[in-house]
Amino acid sequence: MSQKFIQIVFLLLLGSTLWMSNNAGYATIQSGTGTFAPNEISCQVCHSAGTPNTIQTATVIDLIDTVTSKSVTSYQAGRIYKVKVTINKVSGTPAAHGFQMVSLLDKGDVDVKGWTNPQAGVKIVTVTNGLQRQYVEQTQKKVANFFETKWKAPAANSGSVTFYACGNGVNSNGQNTGDGASIAKLKVTESTVSTTELFPISNFTIYPTILNDLANYNVEVEKAGNYAVRLISLDGNVISTNSINLLSGPNQGTIEVGNLSQGIYLMQLTDGITSRAIKVIKE
Repeated sequence: MSQKFIQIVFLLLLGSTLWMSNNAGYATIQSGTGTFAPNEISCQVCHSAGTPNTIQTATVIDLIDTVTSKSVTSYQAGRIYKVKVTINKVSGTPAAHGFQMVSLLDKGDVDVKGWTNPQAGVKIVTVTNGLQRQYVEQTQKKVANFFETKWKAPAANSGSVTFYACGNGVNSNGQNTGDGASIAKLKVTESTVSTTELFPISNFTIYPTILNDLANYNVEVEKAGNYAVRLISLDGNVISTNSINLLSGPNQGTIEVGNLSQGIYLMQLTDGITSRAIKVIKE
């Protein structure tokens, strides 16, 4: 048996082992970066874009405002957002999905390193060699075709940010053949409008701030209409939402919080565009 043949067999076995290990994430297992961000390869190098007879996918990135639950194309400095990667099927039937994503300032391709509070099945990985960027990726293959994590926007005057991601629909045959990978990017600009400049809500108070079953509120608004009162945990998750109808001028009322678990929350009043929040404690 020739030495060259042995080397080829070894490389094939090594490649197969490494690929199967990538179920736990490319950056985790191989310190690999495949988002197609500047100076990176695409995961399509190992997992093809697919053919009409195999799996084909289209990956989409959404930046979601945690207050309005709507996709946005700009960010406010220092705010927490949700980032969602969806791997849509174009053809074939993926048995599972995986992804990798990074966020970079457009000015110099500097890593934002803003990932926080990943959902179950998603983890944050910092690659310590090469570009030394911070990524989010799957902890293992996932049947569902989407992945979510929280992201903290950079400081003021950072400029626009671009998210780069590669999503993969796999057939789980133990090889990288027949899979369908696709790349996506989302550019978001920095908002130059301060919410305080347009703020229609004033004199928002909650009493008492240590809650039992009811929270009393006083608020003055410029425009009558339906407003939302949200209870938000300190990690940014919306626990409950109540709709209230406010008149132009001063308003007062109560909100039931009897079913709320003990803890510290933000009680936020919003018209869907701007908001104000007060820290409260549920006993």
